Order: sequence, then structure tokens, then C-alpha cells
Amino acid sequence: MVEVRLERVTKRFGRVVAVDEVTLSIRDGELFTLLGPSGCGKTTVLRIIAGLELPDSGRVYFGDRDVTFMKAYERRAVMVFQNYALWPHMKIYDNVAFGLRLMRLGRGEISKRVREALEMVRLEGFEDRYPNQLSGGEQQRVALARALAVEPEVLLLDEPLSNLDAKLRVEMREELRRLQKEFKITSIYVTHDQEEALSISDRVAVMNRGRIHQVGTPLEVYEEPIDPFVASFIGRASTIYGIMTGVEEGLAVVDSGGMRFKGRLLEKVPEGSRVVAIFRPEDFTFGQEAEGLNMFEGVVDTVIFLGAHFHIRVQVDGVELLARVEPRMVPEKGSKIKLSIDPDQVKVLPTPNKS
Repeated sequence: MVEVRLERVTKRFGRVVAVDEVTLSIRDGELFTLLGPSGCGKTTVLRIIAGLELPDSGRVYFGDRDVTFMKAYERRAVMVFQNYALWPHMKIYDNVAFGLRLMRLGRGEISKRVREALEMVRLEGFEDRYPNQLSGGEQQRVALARALAVEPEVLLLDEPLSNLDAKLRVEMREELRRLQKEFKITSIYVTHDQEEALSISDRVAVMNRGRIHQVGTPLEVYEEPIDPFVASFIGRASTIYGIMTGVEEGLAVVDSGGMRFKGRLLEKVPEGSRVVAIFRPEDFTFGQEAEGLNMFEGVVDTVIFLGAHFHIRVQVDGVELLARVEPRMVPEKGSKIKLSIDPDQVKVLPTPNKS
């Protein structure tokens, strides 16, 4: 196990800044996720940590070792790829043993490690099969076993579950979490799937356009987003822009055209500032007129079935609110409804400066 640190790492591809002065500290033994939309730079950061890309500036450390310009095989960091990268002509035993043979280990030690690695991922007895005889989930387990067999200090996972179907993705991410916690390997995971990141990570770094917006526990980045991008990317949310006209009992009073409401300030701003308010769908209730609640009346524009619950889009004075509804309470499209929300559940942030 080892701590991984990046200090002001930048990487350009021509005129494109793929990674923009990224500074991170991944703790010894934690499962840390780089989360963001496609093209945000998260895989480039992972490849820099692996030694598959060299940064244009900045440093990479494994513990006290500066590994910035070390070759990939010298770092004791192993990468598990999205496409499994198994040799189709080799049996499972030989695929798992591939890295061990490059390390020039003895036959007995290789056999022992292959057996142990396959047991870790619950594929004992699969040694004589070929990759095309396995399911997608089993192939991903083989790729993971191959990585674990070389006993890496750092495990790097580049969207390893994106090729699997939804049910298998859930099963595999639980398996990955189990293995990572059992063997306490410092692991860095890349994904664009917010649910995946929130469910398996100790901490998450939310990225966009090569920059880190926020680092925190899954609960922190969900409940206390640092800016509108994080708030809108993590989970579902309605974002409403307006002017903060004052503060009452510690709550910001926001005016957004025809809407006026209160919310909790996550960062102090002067009166008259432009702000953005974040409303989570699950925080709304219906028709509850109680003192202190924000109340809105609008028209149901869209009803979205999501299995255990529904989402509805409600037009309120020209603004769209997204709310979660239990199946027994689903209103009809075009009907008028009242929504209420506790001001403490409305997060108010200053609008970001455009650079």
C-alpha cells in the first residue's frame, strides 16, 4: 500500500489542455474515484499515474518516491482496462500468469499466485478455459486477477465495468469494493457513472475540462456541492439562477423573476449578488403548507417512470422544477399542483466566474 500524490500536473495534446494543474492526494489503502463527463481528463490523469503518459509539468509521487519519469513497469502500479485486454489465444491460467512471467518468477511461485488470484475473484477451476468461453463479467474478473497476481502497490481501474449490463455492473462493483477493502490496495477508479462512484468510493474527485472541481466523500459532494457543475453532475437537480436580496434568520432570500424563496448559503456572498440555488428532487413534498417552507404552484409538464418512483417536471413561473413522486401520488400531465421544500434543503451558491 502507498499514498499517491499529484502536484500541479498538466498535460496538453496540441492546443487541448487535457489536465490542468491537477493536485491530488490519494490516501494509503483508499478507493479513490475520478468522476466526470467524457473528455474531462480523468483517464489521462490515470495514465499519468500509471506511467503511460508523461506530464508536461508537475510531479507524481508514490509515497516519498518521485515516479514522474519512471517507466510504467518500475512503479508497481497495475491498470485494469475497460476492454479487459485478455490474450484470446491464451488460457485463463496463462493470461493471469503473463505479468508474473515477465517478473521472472519461478514456476512454483507463479502457480501459487495464479491460484490465489483466481480464488480472490472466485474463478478457481477456470484455469484451462479460454476468454471466449467466459461471460463479460468473468472476463473482467480474469483481468482483475491478472492485476492482483503481481501484488501491486497501486491498482488503477479505467471504467472497468462500462461494457457490462446493468445488473452485472452492480454485482461487479460490489465485488471490487469487497476485494479492495479485503486487501487494502490503494485503488484509483475512473468512471462517468455517478451512482457507481457514490456507491463504491471512500472519496471522489469531480472533474470537468481538465480541472478538479471538488474532492470529498460521496456524501460531501452530494450534500455540499462546491459549485453548480458539481451539484448538477452528481445526482439529479434543478438549478435556478437569481439575485440574493437579503438574509433572514441565516437563510438567503432569493428572487428569480416570478419566484421568491429561501435557501441555505454554502458560501457567504454580499446582498445583491447573483446566485444559483440547487433543488434535489427527493427533497420536495406535495401540498404541505407549513410555516417556514418554500411553497410553489405550477403545472406538471412531464411524468417520467423510473421503476420504484416517478420524476415529474413542473413549470413554475417559467422555471422548471424536477421532483420525485411515489407511484401512489403521481399527478396527471397538465394538472396543477403545489410543491413545498424546506429552505435548509435548498443550497445557495454564488454563480461561478466565467473564465
